[in-house]
Amino acid sequence: MTRQLKPYLPGLLLLCLAQYLVETQTALLTDWFEFLKWSGYGLLLITLGMSVHFNRPFYAHTTILLGIQYYLVQTYLQAPSTELDVQAQYVWLALWFPISLLIVSLMPSKPVMHVSQAVTVALYLALLAWPWLDISSYSDWYYGMLIEGGVKEQLLQLWPVPWSVSSMAIWGSYILALSAALGLAHWMKLPKVLPILVVAGFILNLRFHLPYESTLMVLAAVLSLLIYLMQQSWQLVYLDELTGLPGRRALNETMQGLGRKYTIAMMDVDHFKKFNDTYGHDIGDQVLRMVAARINEVTGGGKPFRYGGEEFSIVFSGKSVDQTLAHLEAVRTAIQNYQLTIRQSDRPEDHKEGKKQRKGKTSDGTEQVSVTISIGVAERTSDDKDPNVVLKNADKALYRAKESGRNCVCQ
Repeated sequence: MTRQLKPYLPGLLLLCLAQYLVETQTALLTDWFEFLKWSGYGLLLITLGMSVHFNRPFYAHTTILLGIQYYLVQTYLQAPSTELDVQAQYVWLALWFPISLLIVSLMPSKPVMHVSQAVTVALYLALLAWPWLDISSYSDWYYGMLIEGGVKEQLLQLWPVPWSVSSMAIWGSYILALSAALGLAHWMKLPKVLPILVVAGFILNLRFHLPYESTLMVLAAVLSLLIYLMQQSWQLVYLDELTGLPGRRALNETMQGLGRKYTIAMMDVDHFKKFNDTYGHDIGDQVLRMVAARINEVTGGGKPFRYGGEEFSIVFSGKSVDQTLAHLEAVRTAIQNYQLTIRQSDRPEDHKEGKKQRKGKTSDGTEQVSVTISIGVAERTSDDKDPNVVLKNADKALYRAKESGRNCVCQ
């Protein structure tokens, strides 16, 4: 459970901090209000620029949505009003934000400058514009909903929950939006900031009439966007897309920061080319992901990396070779014992070379196979102080492991 909640913590902490300041630091906020107000717009522009620069359309759209919401709340909805026009706009704005977030989340992933992104912007702007175009042309049902909901005489209050059609629609839309956001973030791997934005939008609409609430809530939301955007940008630069392990660039930077005592292990999947030729690249990718997952479970303080192709490496900071051997042996054994199931339809007809790795067919026509890895390991010495030299020594030890029959650890 803690691991599942961890990605949401930065945004949740910022939202809690914003609420704490609103409730307890009124005097401080009064002195800094103008600065904070315009800082919100500044951060929105910075986030939008970075989103376009890094080609992150989701972040660009959500920044625009936050900016629109912030501007309209600051401009039109700060003072309670008994005007039905303002109340109608408020109700629609409260409904528009979660609906637009889901539209943005479900749109196909295309580059920022793709025509589909302009269509997305036009769609949520058209939804937004309806109450502002001509309030007199509203349908009778919309007026009736507000009047029957009891907001004609006073501004709609969302808490405590009045049993009105409009308030229930707003609460229901945010509950559904939050449920959908959590599902999309988990199952479709959308940015974890999506549920944070739904919560921020709900609090903003819930308490927009309170001093400083909208300003601090938007600041918290846009700072969350910036944090998640930078995290994703870091992942794109440093993490290997296929395996999820840190890549070669991350390894190079890690080696530059090593101390006087460390050990580096190089490992390679045995007969991987034959396996790839036999079962196809899709199955080969599955093998690499499986191997990476086992390597990522290394104990002893080892830090795993994907070196390239079917090669991986592990850096043990502060450890000698002797201190790492048991941990590397555990990784080798875990990979050797893992049984990968392959359906017969995924295999080409000619698979003579693959027979060496076949473990047998199951009753339903699938095939159980396993792979092994060879590991070479070297440590820093007084003669070999350069991390790149230690890495080359580990690579030489890897070749010795291959020459010794594979599926073993050599130093």
